[in-house]
Amino acid sequence: MTDGARCDYVGKQGTLFGVFLILFSLLPLTMYAETVDASTSGEMGISSSTPSDDSIIASFESIRFGATVHNFASQISPQRIIDWNVCLGDRVANACLANSIGNGQISVAPVSSGQQAYFESSIYFNPNGLNETITVVYQFNQFDGNPSNDIMVFNLYPSLEFTDMRVDSEQDLFDTLDNLNYDNGKPILNSNTSYIVSFSGLANVCPTCNLNVTFGWELWDYVNNQKIDSSYENLTSFPQYSYYAPFNVLLPEISLPTQGQFTLEFGYFNFTGTPYSDLISENNVESIEIIVDDTIDLALLSMMPKNTGVTNEYLYGANMVDVLIKNTGNVTVENVSINLDVI
Repeated sequence: MTDGARCDYVGKQGTLFGVFLILFSLLPLTMYAETVDASTSGEMGISSSTPSDDSIIASFESIRFGATVHNFASQISPQRIIDWNVCLGDRVANACLANSIGNGQISVAPVSSGQQAYFESSIYFNPNGLNETITVVYQFNQFDGNPSNDIMVFNLYPSLEFTDMRVDSEQDLFDTLDNLNYDNGKPILNSNTSYIVSFSGLANVCPTCNLNVTFGWELWDYVNNQKIDSSYENLTSFPQYSYYAPFNVLLPEISLPTQGQFTLEFGYFNFTGTPYSDLISENNVESIEIIVDDTIDLALLSMMPKNTGVTNEYLYGANMVDVLIKNTGNVTVENVSINLDVI
């Protein structure tokens, strides 16, 4: 073999080694970003997730994944998309993407420089009875100048022992009361009057879970940051099916001591239980604005002689005049007597 041939052979070996080295160096990135397209401009990072890492979630409750993103670039960010994938067990990103049992996207609108913003998926994920660890992977479908924060991996724990009591937020607490006036959607109630009403809620409690709940109502004057009155009772009986089941609770008697405009809060105020007490506090209490007013205002709308209709002359005597009265006040009035004076 000549020296020239030997040099050519060594050069080919070096070239092949360089190609293999380049391919090998690209392999981890390809595995890490299995579904990522070409890079994009800017520097956007995924800051946090909803639900947050290590959260316990209900086994049969549909949730929407959310993400808080941070624009680290000096200009407004472009439109971005975060792909989310769910897999069983505690897995690294690559293994989770390869064994996904659910997926979707979070559309991220442009975010101003240096700002954070929160976005949610348009579709839901339901664990469908899972009672084990799951891994969730968030990943921008295009990496930017700093790919280290373009992916987030976290664990959730769907549990059949998940415990949550929820107050129905779409209810009119006083809709069962007759002849109740409203002012711009606010019910007008009377002081020193007893009101018996119930509220609707949802219970996600397992059959073997023990839970004791303090429920009731509180009357607040938030202008002066003062609690005016309150009443509570204990609740130990509710649906226990490991999924959200509706039920109604009769509130303690509501009696309002004074007139004015107030906030009435009602729901579940304290919990004790095993293996968990209530795991989501944000949905335990609802509130409504109420007006307490004892105004009496009777208006005389018309007066007509009570006769045969032949003449318009008024005849003297009891029960000889018909009157039409309207109650424009806020108190029910009964057994009204009207005096007719002739002057």
